Formats: sequence, C-alpha cells, structure tokens
Amino acid sequence: MVVSTTVLTAGCQDTLRPDAQAQSCADEVTVQGLEAIDRYEDRQWIGVGFVGAGPVDPMERVTVASGRVLELAPADDIPNGPYEVVAQGRVTGGDRNCRMNVKKLKSGLEPPAYLRIPESRVPAIVSGQDEVIVLVVGPGPE
Repeated sequence: MVVSTTVLTAGCQDTLRPDAQAQSCADEVTVQGLEAIDRYEDRQWIGVGFVGAGPVDPMERVTVASGRVLELAPADDIPNGPYEVVAQGRVTGGDRNCRMNVKKLKSGLEPPAYLRIPESRVPAIVSGQDEVIVLVVGPGPE
C-alpha cells in the first residue's frame, strides 16, 4: 500500500510542474531598472525575482520581450504571505499565453531565502531603500 501511494504522489508531482509555456514566459519578463536575482518553481508557476532601488511602479516598469503583449491591471494590494499582489494580468503572443501576478515584498521584511538574495543587500531591502519584486507566471487561458 505504501508503494502505490508513493507512485501516485510521484505521478501527481509531474503534473504540478511548470509547462513549456510558463517557462517561456518566465524567460521573457523583466522589471526595467532592477537586477534579476533568482527564480523558483511553485507547482505550475514560476517566480522570477528582481531587486533594486525603490520605489518601483510595476505598471510602468514590467516589460516582456518583443513580439509578446503584456496586459496588466492594478490589484488592490492583495496579501500573499510576505508579499502583496500589486498587479495581475497576462502575457500573450504566438502560441504561448500565460497569466502573471506582480508581487512586492512587504516593507520592513527580509526576503525569503528561496530568492537567494545576497546578505549584503538585505539591510537595504529591510530599510526600504531597495524593493523586491517577483513576477509570477503560470499557465494561461487556452
């Protein structure tokens, strides 16, 4: 019985990984003027982290590669763990479509370890001098 449970769990994990569309979108999004720091996977979503001098207005500085279209709408600062979702939208173009959330690290917090931000940058982030923005892309409407 344990073996069948393990096999079932392993099978489920494969379906919860980002697909090629999400990978492609994650490769093509950026925040102008900020440094890309790291990316992580969360089920079918990919988070791409950026850090730099704040304040950052994502509606003006989030961009995508040419040939793609970015549609973003402001969100009402939706709490999401150590972040606030400040914009939501999608990336379209060609045969690839993705949904995207733009998250800002809440002020005064240290960045999560999974972003792998160098320790030397943490004081500037905690003080509010620098901001952390994470673009989270995932499967979009067909």
